[in-house]
Amino acid sequence: MNSILFTLALLYLLFLRWSALIQVFLAPVADLPVLRLGNLRNLVRFLVIGLAFGILLTAVLRRPVSPLAGKWTVDRLVRNRAAWTTLYIEGRGALAFCPNPYIYDPHKSEGFQYTYDSVQHQMALVRLANRKDTARFRVSGYDGRKMQWDGIIDDDTLSMELSRFHNPQ
Repeated sequence: MNSILFTLALLYLLFLRWSALIQVFLAPVADLPVLRLGNLRNLVRFLVIGLAFGILLTAVLRRPVSPLAGKWTVDRLVRNRAAWTTLYIEGRGALAFCPNPYIYDPHKSEGFQYTYDSVQHQMALVRLANRKDTARFRVSGYDGRKMQWDGIIDDDTLSMELSRFHNPQ
């Protein structure tokens, strides 16, 4: 409700000076000097675009996307407590276990930060809610479509068989 009141008040103030605003924005300005840079203008444009591309490229190369990134369905889960049906792995170190296979619900899901060691096939998880809770998993059988995780989380032995989610559309 407050946003509507603020918007109406700002519109009222805007319409009080409407004619002055129209003159400011639509009046031609003849006292500005004309810049004649020729080919230097095109070089500056190229350098600005190249600089932006270079900054993005270094940011992407500094933190490469994990090959495990994507949505994974839990085919088989051996655990003593609540079951998860979906695992979301983001490429930049975020991971979420979700009990609902159709929609991500942040209130029911468990979020983790992860680091994956592709040489030793080990994954270390740190719980977002409590940074002291850590877990280690051994990743085996990864072929791009399926993998298996074995490890301990919250004093509970866990074994999961995962397959990459494929949208049927």
